[in-house]
Amino acid sequence: MRFITWKTGAVVMLSAFLMTGCTNDKESQKQNDAQKDIQKEEVQQSADLGTTVNTEEEVISAVLLLSNTGEELFVDIENDNPFFGTIPEEILDENGDLITVDEMNSGDLYLVYGNQIMTRSYPAQYPGIEKLVRRESANQEYIEKYQQLLDQFCPEPDTTQPPELSVDYRQPDALVTAAVAKGGYQWTVQKTEGEAESIIADSAHILDWGEELTRISLTEATDFGLLFTYNPQSVEVKRWPEKERRELRSLDTFSEGEIVETEENEDGFAFHGEPGYVYQIVGNWEEGTVEYGFCTEMKR
Repeated sequence: MRFITWKTGAVVMLSAFLMTGCTNDKESQKQNDAQKDIQKEEVQQSADLGTTVNTEEEVISAVLLLSNTGEELFVDIENDNPFFGTIPEEILDENGDLITVDEMNSGDLYLVYGNQIMTRSYPAQYPGIEKLVRRESANQEYIEKYQQLLDQFCPEPDTTQPPELSVDYRQPDALVTAAVAKGGYQWTVQKTEGEAESIIADSAHILDWGEELTRISLTEATDFGLLFTYNPQSVEVKRWPEKERRELRSLDTFSEGEIVETEENEDGFAFHGEPGYVYQIVGNWEEGTVEYGFCTEMKR
């Protein structure tokens, strides 16, 4: 009611102001609606890909848990949700200084920066982590609180049996994983306090394995990732031309084979392979040594 007491000029200015404000509000509403439509489209696209998207620009506070086999599990402390994530190159400590992966501890609390896109699996996979900033180091309370999750998703390996091996490799149309045949091994099992049992399983030379040798078809050379049940301390790889196997020579005439260079990365061991060879992989653990093998052929 007090607006009525204003002069005419003031009323006109007020009307203009209100009209301008309404126009700006409508324009702002249009922009907000457009942004919501974009976010809805992103969420729908992520659903098609089997992922979820957090459309808010938030940083995750997560505890890092390390298993005895070197696996890393993060837990979002806001909702206690576990997830696996790639470790980025940019890792900062409490003072903002760069640190290496070897300086990360179980129980560290990190601010996790990334694209906020995770898979729908449980635990989720977060491949888009871009930066980690540590806020606490080796907090034992976090370790005790989330130990059950670490035991569930990163269980201790069964060292009473020699590990199995699979390889993964990329071809033009797919990423393939294949189980690899296991040959001879020497393995020691701790039975009781101070007592151990050693098991030795002999096998023929790898070129004389026969049908049990795994066959892998390739269209081109590729890198093979070695996926052991749990990673060995070291790996040795040799290869022979597949034609030597076909010639069926006697055991004492097989050549020594060609040593293949291997590299160790955060996921384990890998090497470069080509069609037309027999590959022997020997893994060395504290418990013993195991031989594996496969042959490669050109896919027709």
